[in-house]
Amino acid sequence: MPEKFKWLPEYSVGNPKMDAQHQKLLAVCVDIAELTKQHGSEFTDNFHLALNELTNYAGQHLADEEKLLQDTFYPDFSEHKREHEEYFTTLSEILFNAVNGAFDAEKLNAFAGEWWVNHILNSDMKYKQYFSQN
Repeated sequence: MPEKFKWLPEYSVGNPKMDAQHQKLLAVCVDIAELTKQHGSEFTDNFHLALNELTNYAGQHLADEEKLLQDTFYPDFSEHKREHEEYFTTLSEILFNAVNGAFDAEKLNAFAGEWWVNHILNSDMKYKQYFSQN
């Protein structure tokens, strides 16, 4: 993900809470991109911080998003939830490797960037369309 990637109004899903959380997740993704430039103990410390922040904040966001979609009877809720589960499976693998000393900033950066583009800018835009029609 390009480190200068910025939030744009067209990324809005039409829900202020989700938009604020997406903006925070984008900032975390940009921070992760910065990791690829670091080395040594600074890198290790910052890798753990970024991974913890991504895990904790994304966990809260996904739970909030699932509640919103479930409460509004979003018709593609099951598929959306499955994507969230796949996200956590991959993130768990990265966490496991980090705990065992394998700090792969490139993999984490690629994962965060792909997740941002594929999930937030594609899948989440589907519920924006649903909300605007209902």
